[in-house]
Amino acid sequence: MQRTALTLILGLMMTCYSLQAQSASNEFSSIFSEVLNSNPVVSDDDWTYYQDTDNHLFLIDFESLSYNIFEIVLRNSQTDEIVYREDVFDLPVNSIYELDYTNYSKGMYRIELRSFVRTVGFDLDFH
Repeated sequence: MQRTALTLILGLMMTCYSLQAQSASNEFSSIFSEVLNSNPVVSDDDWTYYQDTDNHLFLIDFESLSYNIFEIVLRNSQTDEIVYREDVFDLPVNSIYELDYTNYSKGMYRIELRSFVRTVGFDLDFH
C-alpha cells in the first residue's frame, strides 16, 4: 500500500515538473522570437560568393547555400566551351570551395553551380 502511494505521489510530482518545464520552454521560445523579430540582422555583405582578384581565387561558401551543389562548371563566355568541371557532391556542406583561376587566360567566364534543384550562374572577369 505504501509502495503504491509513494509511486503515485512520485508520478504526480514528475508530471507537474514536466508541465512546468514545457511552459517555461514555450515562454523562452516566444521571448526569443520577439527578440529576433524586433532586432533583425541587416547585412549588405553577402559572403556566399567572393572573387579574390589579388590571389586569382573564386570562393564559394557551401554552408550559406540553401541547396546542395553536385557539380561546378566553368565556361568560357565567348566560346561557351567548358574549361573546367568538378564533381563536388562528396564535399562537406560546411566547406568553402576555392577555384584557382591563375592558369586561365584573361577574359570573361561563366561559373555554374549545379544542383538537383537549380543551376545558378555568375559571370566572372578574369584579369
